[in-house]
Amino acid sequence: MTKASEQALREIYKHLSVQSILDMKENFGEVSMRALAKMNDDCLTSFDVRAGDDVVCAGFVYDAQDVYNLVVYTTTRFTQHKDECREAIVEALNPLKDKEINSIIYGGANTVLGVLYSVGFMPIKKVRGYKVLELVRR
Repeated sequence: MTKASEQALREIYKHLSVQSILDMKENFGEVSMRALAKMNDDCLTSFDVRAGDDVVCAGFVYDAQDVYNLVVYTTTRFTQHKDECREAIVEALNPLKDKEINSIIYGGANTVLGVLYSVGFMPIKKVRGYKVLELVRR
């Protein structure tokens, strides 16, 4: 499996969106390059999405025994490049066909939710202000 490069993670860190900053703080107790690097080390596979010279988001896929969990962190440039993100997420998740894929996204992160919905994720429940999504394969 592939992993996002350290350079890509540094670019993502420098341009994290407000929602990603809040999510990282909630999940790791800090907003740091160290937290991103740990995520990259601990996940099964990760990817970054580029639009020209800009890194616009990163996805981290964790193997949670019976499912894969997708975590997405976006940059301030994400909104401008939703189509590139959609295509890259589909491509990155395509090889993971042996298990269901879920993602937990803050309920107010409408742009990220919109992109994941367009990829084929559907909400299955809400947990403390977050939506749990499941990828429905077409």
